[in-house]
Amino acid sequence: MKAWNSFFSFNVKSVIKKKTFMLPMIILIFGVFGVYFANRSATNNVNIVALVAGDTKDMQRQQHQFKSRGHKVPKALTIRLKRELALKAAYDNKDWSTAAANKIKINNEDIQSSKNSGDQQGVSALITENIELEFVKANNVFPEVEDMGVHSVNFLNDLFDIYFPIVVTVLFTFMVVPLFIGKYQHEKNMDLLFPRSSVWLESNRFITGFFVMFFSFVLLVCVAVAVSGIFSGLGNPHYPVVIVRSMPGPTISIIKVIFEALCLQILALLSLIGLIQLVSNLTQNQNLTLLLVIGFSVCQTIAASKLAFLNSIVNWIPGTYFNTISVIDGTVAFETNNHAVTFMNGIIMLLAYNIILISVNLLTNKYKKVY
Repeated sequence: MKAWNSFFSFNVKSVIKKKTFMLPMIILIFGVFGVYFANRSATNNVNIVALVAGDTKDMQRQQHQFKSRGHKVPKALTIRLKRELALKAAYDNKDWSTAAANKIKINNEDIQSSKNSGDQQGVSALITENIELEFVKANNVFPEVEDMGVHSVNFLNDLFDIYFPIVVTVLFTFMVVPLFIGKYQHEKNMDLLFPRSSVWLESNRFITGFFVMFFSFVLLVCVAVAVSGIFSGLGNPHYPVVIVRSMPGPTISIIKVIFEALCLQILALLSLIGLIQLVSNLTQNQNLTLLLVIGFSVCQTIAASKLAFLNSIVNWIPGTYFNTISVIDGTVAFETNNHAVTFMNGIIMLLAYNIILISVNLLTNKYKKVY
């Protein structure tokens, strides 16, 4: 056990002291800060008031024209303008319930207009917004902007959804590859100099790699929660996430979405470690390993959204479930018309993928030729 711990400690230090670990971590941490403050700034331009600001100005201009010509202002215009001005006043006073109530009434008018024009996509978007606004109205919480969350739970949800599937996968791969390639020097395997079996050494490296990835992942989550919590607050853990369907359906609390996303993310990290270990032992070349692992992982991840010909089998592709949030909220299932893409199937698929990778790695290390 002492030898195991010593080798584990040696491996951890060998990873975290390298530039290949420090630079990606610095990029990711500064990236979290950058994304948060970008969200915070963008929220001012696309919040529920900003979305109707142009319409408000246009109606004020029309109202002025009617009055200047001595005409009666249409009742519908007066009511709509009154609601939009009330929305702005409530929002500016941080009276989120009143703001949400007025926006719901405005949306209901727009839903009817969209139905009349046959804009089903517009109807779905407005219904989805109304579901969230009903929660805002009932709980007087800040109305978050889609994909631009600023409170901790909403910001973390958006980070998982937009940046973690590909950006984190790529940078984490750069961090860990040297751990498995370092043993190959001058076309020789330095493990042969250790009085331990190849399986023992590689098992230790596997656990080290996962520890480093998991630690880095937790650090990023803590930074995200801290920066958003300090500047905006933690948010409401029961904020609704609407399940994506042709007609918006039930909701799931955002804290449950994050918990399920964490489960999928941990299994995804394990599979990434297993893939890096397998490819590095086969290629024995750092650049080739990086190319193959990143290429294979990214292709699996984007298959759910970019490769339409794979829609019927996307539920069998492990990388599909790297899109943690999109799997849980039904986006992937809806866009691919493959309703087998679910959280539970993701757990099963990633567990199976990990078992296969670990088994192949063990067999490779047990039976590979000594040279």
